[in-house]
Amino acid sequence: MTARLRRPSASASHPRHSQTRQARRGLPPSPHLAELAVIDPWWNPPWPIPWQRAYHHAHTHPQHPTTRHWLDRQRRAWPLLHPHQQQLLTGIGITTPT
Repeated sequence: MTARLRRPSASASHPRHSQTRQARRGLPPSPHLAELAVIDPWWNPPWPIPWQRAYHHAHTHPQHPTTRHWLDRQRRAWPLLHPHQQQLLTGIGITTPT
């Protein structure tokens, strides 16, 4: 009987995953990842990528109905958001619910 070999998935070799593995081992990020952070500090945020995409859509299409609903949900969830998420939303005029 032969053992079945698993091929690593494409996402396992993604630089973002390698950075996560390095961080867990206590290793410093590679120089190109540090350079990316200088260009765009939010290229690898601590929150889910779908949130980042929705934020970008809200920033670029503020009057779209989907955006308005998403922003309402963010206002209601404000205390649960990462402080930098709150900062990003404040930058586009969204603040805590009153």
